[in-house]
Amino acid sequence: MPRTQQLTGRLQDRPLGRVRLNFLPHLGPSPSLESIDAVIRLIRPYGWHLGVHVAGRGIVDLADLIRAAELPVIIDHMARVDVHAEEAAETLLRLLDTGHVWVKLSGADRLSASGPPYEDVAPFAGRLAAHAPERVLWGTDFPHPNISGEMPDDGVLVDFLGRIAPTDALRRRILVDNPTAVFGF
Repeated sequence: MPRTQQLTGRLQDRPLGRVRLNFLPHLGPSPSLESIDAVIRLIRPYGWHLGVHVAGRGIVDLADLIRAAELPVIIDHMARVDVHAEEAAETLLRLLDTGHVWVKLSGADRLSASGPPYEDVAPFAGRLAAHAPERVLWGTDFPHPNISGEMPDDGVLVDFLGRIAPTDALRRRILVDNPTAVFGF
């Protein structure tokens, strides 16, 4: 069977889809709890996942809703938390423990107070990867939308992955196995 037919068959068997909810003021008003609940009810039957883009205490404020979602949830950019805020870190760890929540280890440039090579973010990101290696994903966030300062160097972001995932096995899990599992490749 040609590759395109194999892929088409796979997509028909499991439709891939994602709805992303943004909770950042510069991206518009946050959705209401009622509309979030309605979106979850609509996408759940299709096996889609819910993307959540928050910052600051947002992950703490939405933890109960995420925990109860009963569908795959992907939290973008390590929830854009203050990497020294223990309550937010613990919240992310507990959400990873649910078995249906994934965290993207992306956006180190957005979390860093010190700038490249993001040494201040590495312990936090490494903690997430070590805690739930089967529930973390990675990306550079290219093309880096909504950047107000200097554009991040994607090479530095790739090197950052080596610091937070120091073994070949962990990097394979983050770059290959986990995306395959969550996105159904």
